[in-house]
Amino acid sequence: MDADTITYGSASNEHFSAGEMEAGGDITREVESATRILTRVELDLARSAEKLVNLDILVLHVVAREHDFETFVIVEECASDGCVEKALEFDLLSGILDSEVGELDSFLFTLRTEILSFHGIMSSFEQLGGAFKETEENMKDCEESLKQSFEQVSEIKVQSANFQRILTTARDEKWKDGEEVASFEHGHLLNLNTSIKMQTAEQQRYILRMLERSLARELELEKKLTESRETEEELKLRLQQEVHYIVEESEVTFERLFEAEYTAEILLGISKELLRRIQIIQFNLDGSVQREGGLKSKLQNSESTIKDMENLIEDLQSKAEEKKRRMQDIIIKKGEKNCSKAFGKMYKDAYYVSEE
Repeated sequence: MDADTITYGSASNEHFSAGEMEAGGDITREVESATRILTRVELDLARSAEKLVNLDILVLHVVAREHDFETFVIVEECASDGCVEKALEFDLLSGILDSEVGELDSFLFTLRTEILSFHGIMSSFEQLGGAFKETEENMKDCEESLKQSFEQVSEIKVQSANFQRILTTARDEKWKDGEEVASFEHGHLLNLNTSIKMQTAEQQRYILRMLERSLARELELEKKLTESRETEEELKLRLQQEVHYIVEESEVTFERLFEAEYTAEILLGISKELLRRIQIIQFNLDGSVQREGGLKSKLQNSESTIKDMENLIEDLQSKAEEKKRRMQDIIIKKGEKNCSKAFGKMYKDAYYVSEE
């Protein structure tokens, strides 16, 4: 039994060691995955903010080319190479702006998916309490920055849509089948001019807002980049400490489980030995009960025999008493006869003597 227990204990030790390593590895991988997601989101948000600044600058360039495009559209005599080139620049830059804004919008949606994935991973660490509170707060800051980026992208998309509308209107009015029309009708020209002026005033207000926001974003971007690097290092150190703590707790837990299982195996072996002894005792007890039954039967037979012998002795004693009593009666009777004979003889002798 001891050899079997020791062998099983060794196997259990190997089993728990493998389980411990697997659990520790899973925790480490999950923590590293969450860290990578947070770091990637922070860096991507920083790049997105930088790209927003560049898009703001691009908007300024498009707005600057818009005036030349208006001149090219409105003034019929403006057919020089310079006007055409600037009009084409407006067309190309507005197209690039629309493409870049769409790409950035898709990229921000990808970041939102990454954040949801991060929350899914962090939900598995709820038992750790506030160990990852700082990490979650950093991700909340990232979510807020993402929300602001979506708002800014929406504004740029509105502006880009205005540019595209200007281009579409101009193409519909000035170009037909790839050939340049000589001039606009007066009513169409007036409507287009009014529309462009209204959009220009709106764009000027928008440019002022974008310039102000661009400066603020640049300062915030530099600050966030510095904070992101510091946070990344601090987070890595904290995560390493948390993982080390979790691994230590796992080691203690598995060690206790191993001790409990080892103790259970020992107790199981002891229980089996006690059960074997109890079975032997029960077997001996059954044999004793059987022997006791045989002895009781013999005792009853002996008691019956003794009783019969006692009855026989009593009968013999009563018969002996009866014989003794009869013997005494016989002896007494014989004595009386002898005495009578003696007295008769003595009487006769006395009589004869008296006669003589």
